[in-house]
Amino acid sequence: MGPILCTRESELKLTLVTSIYPGNAAPQMRAIASWLAVPGIEVISLNSAVELPLLQREGYDPSVRFVEAHRDGREIVGKPVIQIYDAIAAGLASDAAMIGVINSDVMLRVSAKFVGRLWPRVEGGMVFGSRMDIPEADARAGQVYYWGFDYFSWIEKSWDASKMSPSSLACPGGTTGCRSPS
Repeated sequence: MGPILCTRESELKLTLVTSIYPGNAAPQMRAIASWLAVPGIEVISLNSAVELPLLQREGYDPSVRFVEAHRDGREIVGKPVIQIYDAIAAGLASDAAMIGVINSDVMLRVSAKFVGRLWPRVEGGMVFGSRMDIPEADARAGQVYYWGFDYFSWIEKSWDASKMSPSSLACPGGTTGCRSPS
């Protein structure tokens, strides 16, 4: 695949792309509600055809746009995980000025001005980081998870994701941390 080009100018909007997984809906619904509470955020969940009917029955917020992935990681890791390249492509297909990829269970505790404040930090580069694991949703403190990154945001006008190595959402270390049992 060649480079993915993003040359549109639009109102300041952040599209967050995730891959909601079936089962254990409560923490994911709580996380997604935290995203949707922030003005200027749109949510896309990229999922395999196998997962979509299961997710429809779980009752997610109707403003979450579910998109069927054209491929998944079953042949590589034995699970229908979504490749990060495909999540990026789904975000670039939106009309957002900024695109982000985020794990489906990561809550955002940010102000209503988050999207506007993120813009100057992302322009010309990328913002990424790790989650803070907390014992319950209302906890004010927790432990930073240092073993991977749980969110990425960028506005790069030209993003050539074809040069990325194969990595999947929810797989520590890309596909190497998510191998199927031999």
